[in-house]
Amino acid sequence: MPIFTSLWQCARRRHQRKSHGWLKKKYFERQGHNNWRFFGESCDKEGTPHIVWLLLASRTPIQRHVKVKSEANPYHPAYETYFEKREGDHMADTFRGTRSLRFLWFLQRGFCPVCNLKITRITGWRLHYRVPRVKGGSPSAENRVLLHPECHDQSSPPTYSRITSASP
Repeated sequence: MPIFTSLWQCARRRHQRKSHGWLKKKYFERQGHNNWRFFGESCDKEGTPHIVWLLLASRTPIQRHVKVKSEANPYHPAYETYFEKREGDHMADTFRGTRSLRFLWFLQRGFCPVCNLKITRITGWRLHYRVPRVKGGSPSAENRVLLHPECHDQSSPPTYSRITSASP
């Protein structure tokens, strides 16, 4: 059922004795070229009312799910970096993940704990688990660090020289 039909039926159920014109005036308004844009009223912290528009579904970008490689096993150490990169990419695309990445960056004061150089958008970063998840490591922030891609790809286990306390 289209969204418009659901909204109209809900308005009709809520106000059974009102006319179609009254319902349109109460719930739908012209915005740009769209004559039937659904809206509601909300109040901010000071109690001032303002109009809130329903977002158009056609304006919402489609985000496709990235399939997991068929041979990838999350419990095998050989695929540890694959799943770390996958999780890091997903975190960069979500609001909650971006907050987590920003928290880790502030916790490390913007420095890579392996090479002690600044982590920037230009240098890039990789999410790394101190105790690997395949060996029972926790997904919490205390077990995660941001490393440069080159530092992450080093064959020897990194030494974390610049990890500071939990307060940013």
